Amino acid sequence: MTVASIEELCAGFCEIVQQPAPPLAAGDDGTTAFNLEWRGVTVDVMHLPHRSRDHLFILLDMGPIEREGIAPARIMQALLEANFFSLRAVPLAFGRHPLSGAAVLQRALTLDFASPTALLETIEEGVDLALQWREDAFLT
Repeated sequence: MTVASIEELCAGFCEIVQQPAPPLAAGDDGTTAFNLEWRGVTVDVMHLPHRSRDHLFILLDMGPIEREGIAPARIMQALLEANFFSLRAVPLAFGRHPLSGAAVLQRALTLDFASPTALLETIEEGVDLALQWREDAFLT
């Protein structure tokens, strides 16, 4: 995917959600990215050609793992179990951000099927999961 088509995907997405499209430029390694706050969840959308030219990667910040009265190990176990139950061709990946320590949801969108609408649907699904996790840490 070229930077121009990533820009088109971003612009189309921003048009749908009625937000101004950010300027995009590829970094030295070819990475192109933008982020947004959607329903209180920080979302990073990245094209990392050195990892995969055929995918768009989406990271959703679910929030801190520490919860009053719940052992962090139990919360991490619930995230691992959620990974197990999310069987799909391009799976969800719940984990812990190595720098911030926050729970994250990693998604990938195959560029062959990428459209502004598909990007919105992928982000919406991820935000719904992040908000659910913030309520119950997937422990119910």
